[in-house]
Amino acid sequence: MKVTHKNRTYKFYFGTGHRLTRGVAILGGISILTYLIAQSNRGFFYAVFGFVPSYVFGKLMLWQFITANFMHSNLTHLLFNMVGLYVFGCRVEKVLSEKEFIKYFLVCGIGGYAAIFILWFIGATPNGYAVGASAGIYGLLLAFSLSYPNQKVLLFFVIPVQAKWLAIIFGAAEFLLSIRNDGISHFGHLGGLAAGLWYFVRAKEISLVKKTANI
Repeated sequence: MKVTHKNRTYKFYFGTGHRLTRGVAILGGISILTYLIAQSNRGFFYAVFGFVPSYVFGKLMLWQFITANFMHSNLTHLLFNMVGLYVFGCRVEKVLSEKEFIKYFLVCGIGGYAAIFILWFIGATPNGYAVGASAGIYGLLLAFSLSYPNQKVLLFFVIPVQAKWLAIIFGAAEFLLSIRNDGISHFGHLGGLAAGLWYFVRAKEISLVKKTANI
């Protein structure tokens, strides 16, 4: 979508017009299939494959750090996350390889659930199941901001900003919203952003070591 304002043209990418990448298709396909299967017995699937802090180490259900990323509470939740996966994921996968893209998504997702676990462990939040790919999506938002920093986008479809500000704006918003008890794990979203930032900092350090070794 292109919007002209004061003789300047801004582009906003909804994902439309961009080829669906295989990594995005794999992650999205697993999420959709998992949601459909889970509806047959929500009590069982959400308790076993969702994220329940007390189960992770108490019952050694460590797989929940990964499987919860593909579980969603309802159709709207699934739809919003799949749109985010498509919009940001297709662009980010063009920068990373397919394998690295999937790895990055999971790192961010695990980071989000790690944040949820820590908050429960210190008694800041109650025990209860958490599901969704939102932490991974926020990680993709960060990757998009870092990979296309000067790309002009329309924030909330109205305000033109450079992509490099998106992660800061949404990160600040999630921090402010975290004081609300709205049933959304905003700290989980922040955990996804933090894990994504760690990934890129670590990647830069590894790249620097390799370059130094080649001198």
